[in-house]
Amino acid sequence: MPQFEVTSPEGRKFRVTAPEGTTKDEALAHVQKQQAPPVAELPKQDTASPPQQGWADYLTEGAGAFGKGLVLSPYLAGQQAIAKVGEALSVGPKSMAMNQQRYAEATERAQTEEKAGGLPYMAGQMAPALLAGPAGLARAAIVGAGTSLAAPTTGEGSYIEQKAMQGAVGTAGGTAGGLLGMMLRPSATPAAKKLIDQGVPLTAGQGRGRVAHAIETFASKSPVVGGPVRSKQMQAIAGYNRAMYNSALSSIGQKVPPKVEVGHPGIAVVEKIIQKEYDTIVPKLTVVVDLDLVKGVETIQKGAAKWAGEDGQKAAKFLSYLVEESSARAGSAGAMPGGTYQAIRSDLKQRLAKLPAEGYYADDLRKAVSGVIKELDNAAKRSNPAHAAKLDQIDKAYAKLVVLRRAAARDTSIDGVFSPKEVRKAVIKGRPESSIARGTVPGQAEAEEAATILRRPSTTESAYPNFLLGVPRAVAGGIAAVPTLAPQALTGGAAAARVIGAAGAQRYNSNR
Repeated sequence: MPQFEVTSPEGRKFRVTAPEGTTKDEALAHVQKQQAPPVAELPKQDTASPPQQGWADYLTEGAGAFGKGLVLSPYLAGQQAIAKVGEALSVGPKSMAMNQQRYAEATERAQTEEKAGGLPYMAGQMAPALLAGPAGLARAAIVGAGTSLAAPTTGEGSYIEQKAMQGAVGTAGGTAGGLLGMMLRPSATPAAKKLIDQGVPLTAGQGRGRVAHAIETFASKSPVVGGPVRSKQMQAIAGYNRAMYNSALSSIGQKVPPKVEVGHPGIAVVEKIIQKEYDTIVPKLTVVVDLDLVKGVETIQKGAAKWAGEDGQKAAKFLSYLVEESSARAGSAGAMPGGTYQAIRSDLKQRLAKLPAEGYYADDLRKAVSGVIKELDNAAKRSNPAHAAKLDQIDKAYAKLVVLRRAAARDTSIDGVFSPKEVRKAVIKGRPESSIARGTVPGQAEAEEAATILRRPSTTESAYPNFLLGVPRAVAGGIAAVPTLAPQALTGGAAAARVIGAAGAQRYNSNR
């Protein structure tokens, strides 16, 4: 058999005995094959599936992406702007190239972060728009444009053109959002604004036009959502009662506690506050039975003496008693201490409350006793000029309390909770028809204005046509209830539209 002497690539020499017919090249190939290093065995790949992400992981990643979009996006936009300004101000090719590189790096990173973060990142970019809420159109447009401009450009082409397009689309989106917010939650009427300023929590359908009121009325009488809607309306009625309590106490600079229960307990609290103010000042008073007091009471007495029959005689005797009693209590000094004044006044009030409600001269008799009380109060103010202003304030508070008592005592009120309709009736009670017709009774205009907005919700459902019964009626009622049951969602309508505008600007630039 032939033998060959061959040299390996490493320089080593070998003598090889090969079979007949083998060439030297074949022998060399055989040696090289024998001397090749063994191929390392690759490690076995782990075929187990990677652990699945849970909701906590997704929420964590989303929160991180949102935070990046909120902070990083304006930062990168600022980097781009600074690089472009630096490029425009550069005086040499080296500095220009450096600024161009900075712009390219900021753009590339913006593209990477946006793709990696997805929707949470974009939501973070547009978060400032959500803070604005539905305001005026000018503010809505400015917020929309500012949100868009605070995002970096990620497309190709002129930086100025891209920024101009961002601003234009963002402004359009903000304006559209402002209009949407106005349509979804129109501005309150002037009358409604007055109630809102007084702390009355009006629903979305109260005081915002006939359409909104009609929709809410439909919802309040629909199944499923009718109860919650009526509950919201009753909260507004309760807020109106509290506002009226505070209105009665406003002249003495007091307010009812924030969590006071409306109805009979609320009226009692108002009475207690006014009485406390009165009890505080009475010991400081000294009331002189002067000539003006005597003449005033005598004038009322003479008028009552002219009444015919038994009523006139009773009235004359009663008023004579009042004059004599006041003089006797005043004593020889012609003056009475505050405690005596308070006792006489309280006696008159009790007698006034016990006077008959019916009779030919019933109203006249009540007016006469009320006149005597007024004359006595005027004498107290004349005798105590230092406390006259405080007494006036207490009188105003008490006059409003009388109206609240009447409203809470009406048959249509529920447990002392009244609506503006009851307040109007209480205000005009005993007033001349001519004054009522002209609307000049104090407090009448305010009550009538409030009555156009606040109505006590019905506790029964109206009979709708058959096609509105069942599921279709429930669905229709649910849709109608959205403005009342989800006012915050509607409040965000304008902001949502501005977000869409800002997103449109970014998508436009990224797809160019």
